[in-house]
Amino acid sequence: MSRVPKRASSVPVFVSAFLCFACLYTTPCAGSELEKETIVAFNEYVQATERRMEEELRVDHAFLWPETLPGQNRDAIYGQLRRGEILVTRLETRIQGRRFPVPKAIIHHWVGIAFIPSTNMRNVLLVAQDYDRRTEVYKPDVIASKLLWHQGGDYKVFLRLSQKKFTTVVLNTEYTIHWNEIDPKHVYSTSYSTRIAEVKDPSDPDGAELPAGRDHGYLWRLYSYWRFAEKDGGVYMQCEAISLTRDIPPGLGWLIRPLITSIPKQSLDRVLAQTRAAVAREGRVMSHASRFGREYQTVKPCVPFCTISCVHPVANARSDSGTTVAPDPGNTFHLQPHLAYTDVSKIPYESVSAGHSSARV
Repeated sequence: MSRVPKRASSVPVFVSAFLCFACLYTTPCAGSELEKETIVAFNEYVQATERRMEEELRVDHAFLWPETLPGQNRDAIYGQLRRGEILVTRLETRIQGRRFPVPKAIIHHWVGIAFIPSTNMRNVLLVAQDYDRRTEVYKPDVIASKLLWHQGGDYKVFLRLSQKKFTTVVLNTEYTIHWNEIDPKHVYSTSYSTRIAEVKDPSDPDGAELPAGRDHGYLWRLYSYWRFAEKDGGVYMQCEAISLTRDIPPGLGWLIRPLITSIPKQSLDRVLAQTRAAVAREGRVMSHASRFGREYQTVKPCVPFCTISCVHPVANARSDSGTTVAPDPGNTFHLQPHLAYTDVSKIPYESVSAGHSSARV
């Protein structure tokens, strides 16, 4: 039986803002420009990926990827998750076996899943909706956040992201988010970046910005898809994320590729672990409060935040529509669909010149 959304979530959640500093190898003095042909290629990739997601749900594929595996493999994966493991793998969408050429840029496509034991959907959403504590939960990657607008299940959010590797980078980012639920035990969200601007001087986060799309190319686009499923005495959380960064500088591939295949898993491991730890802390607070007869209150909405880097996927798995998903050979993930998407080619990106961010916190 296909899952069809019964209603939009009555408690909208801004889920998903992860930072893809895939171009850590870029030197501070090196610049790059986001070109129209790159944007077109990225939009085509996202649209093909979302068609696969929608189709899988319509034909009764599972909400979480382990449910699509043969019984023995499925049980083994769920066993790993219930023992506390966090599984992360790279993906690639293809059309009839053809890769999407992306000029002068790299598309990064990752997925991760974890299990939060001894909890329920309500407790998880209390953390996911706690907008005021996002810097506490996802520090040091999120250094500022502000809800700019919301109506029903639709949100517009500002996040200031920071990353320190070979150099310090600060990005002012904005997202449009849609939140929905299939039923009380299956909820999901989609998030699309609408503005990403690199701060010119990371030591002055409130200072001038580089022109959007004419910067170092650390992050040009960031789309993410979160799912939460309550079962087995807890909640499974899954994040699929697609981002766009500049390409590897010529002549550095031999040095950079090993780096970009190790950082992403560590980054997504961390954000899923941070979310799980926050839910556990929330549960202890609620348990303590209940013993004193206090009613626990929700606050402003928040976003699980991912810091994910580059991807160079391999292998193929074809869907009925001809769209191909290529997972990492070490972890075979068959990702599931989401119910509501935006035509990414029509997402309005602001034309931003150097100056101050339109969102201040």
